[in-house]
Amino acid sequence: GLKQFLTATPGTSDNPYDFNIDGIRNLMLNNEAKYTSPDFLLPPFKNYNKEAHKEFLMNVQTEINDCILTLDFHAICGSAEMPPFGYMSYYEWINFSVFHILRHTRQFSTLVGKNNAQANFEGE
Repeated sequence: GLKQFLTATPGTSDNPYDFNIDGIRNLMLNNEAKYTSPDFLLPPFKNYNKEAHKEFLMNVQTEINDCILTLDFHAICGSAEMPPFGYMSYYEWINFSVFHILRHTRQFSTLVGKNNAQANFEGE
């Protein structure tokens, strides 16, 4: 999970703990930008159980909340560098997670809206 990822390998940085927040926000909330995910991050094409998926997402929320309440925001995660930001603080990773979720939520809402508009158009 997120907490294990953040705390597995301590890192170091000379940057303030919130140095990359504006860049992360701009990267994740730029709806014009399209990114290609590495293959290992792509979800499989399958029918998903809605209730099981909702439960999974609620667990993600619980995990993020646990990280917010228990971790030192100033600590650096050395598990992975995030281009173009490099090694980030726990605070930056948590913000990245929240902005990433918000990005996908907006994409999903846009797709649902387009599908509803198409269905309404075809039903006329």
